[in-house]
Amino acid sequence: MPQSHRRSTRTLKLPSDTGLLLFNPVLNRLFAFNESARLLWEAIERGSGIDNIASDFVTRYGISFEAARRDVDAMIENWQALDLLSGDDCVPSPAPVRAHQVTDWSQASRACWLDTTVYTVRGKVFSLASDASHSPAMIRSFLRHLETPKAEPGLRLEVRQTADGSSALLMNGREQFRTRDGAQLIGGISQAILEYLHPGVEWLAMMHGGAVMREGVGVVFPATSGSGKTTLIAHLIAQERFTYLADDLIALAAPSGHVVPWPMPLSIKQGSWPLLSGSYPGLQNAPSYETTRGPARLLVSSSTDWNTDPVLVHRIVFPKYSAGTAAKMNQITAFEAIERLLGDRIWLGHPMTEPRVTAFLTWLNETPAYEITYGELDDGVLLIESILG
Repeated sequence: MPQSHRRSTRTLKLPSDTGLLLFNPVLNRLFAFNESARLLWEAIERGSGIDNIASDFVTRYGISFEAARRDVDAMIENWQALDLLSGDDCVPSPAPVRAHQVTDWSQASRACWLDTTVYTVRGKVFSLASDASHSPAMIRSFLRHLETPKAEPGLRLEVRQTADGSSALLMNGREQFRTRDGAQLIGGISQAILEYLHPGVEWLAMMHGGAVMREGVGVVFPATSGSGKTTLIAHLIAQERFTYLADDLIALAAPSGHVVPWPMPLSIKQGSWPLLSGSYPGLQNAPSYETTRGPARLLVSSSTDWNTDPVLVHRIVFPKYSAGTAAKMNQITAFEAIERLLGDRIWLGHPMTEPRVTAFLTWLNETPAYEITYGELDDGVLLIESILG
């Protein structure tokens, strides 16, 4: 391994009070690394040799030189694999740009639609049609209670299958993007609907999670699948003082980070049915459907929930339900928050740009973040109440 390295010309180091944040706009990715990685990166930037860096780590961490050198080499190899760092013998070359093939759909053969459905939300009408074998069935089921078959749509969304097997999303006949990833397709449809309902909105970020409001104060719950966030949100909105804003998708509007409501039906997994049966008696008899995490039932929100205007986020809470666990709350740093967010699904634009990333990090620094663990839903509510004050 070369004794000296240099930052890839495509890598930007972003300001952070702790840890290391690296942004590569070519890869369209943001990376977060721990404090020792920051020390290593800064030493490389100063031109320090690998042996000298390892010796410094021996003094700082009280480990053997062999262990320090092994850890340093491993991190450098990781950075090189991610195209964040170049060795002496590496000459950075521009990443190839693949041309985006856009079909002239006006000249395409007539579609054989599998399904076309019309919906009305916030007084606006749109339709969703698909000719693809992998039709966005989940989003259709979540919007079923908003169907208005006889209304005239102002926006027509179409999912068309392309010659290479991808799915293309069209808005009023114009292709917006194409993908082979079902999750990306759902995300694109969701974004198109949100932008139709809230014209002129500029996005700060979109994250996997949910949101509620109490007396005009917004709280977002970014969390991985299986954390219990949906069950906690369902329990919170069963208390009359909380208003449902969103689940599965947190859409934040620029510049101030207002959460734009996305009150889709709550997908309640089988393990949570008994926990919520007291607040939602009809849940036990609701039809179930299969998910990757087992059987689930839907709690359908009121159509009037869509009429809520965007709400300013005052707190970020990362929840974790663990049966029998004592309730615990910790405030975390903005860096710890971005580490957690990057470990799940977060969208900061495509292409991602330094100004957008910087704006999101500024918002994160200005918004208090917490992690909570609880073994009883009522304890989770009390923790949220305590955070809100």
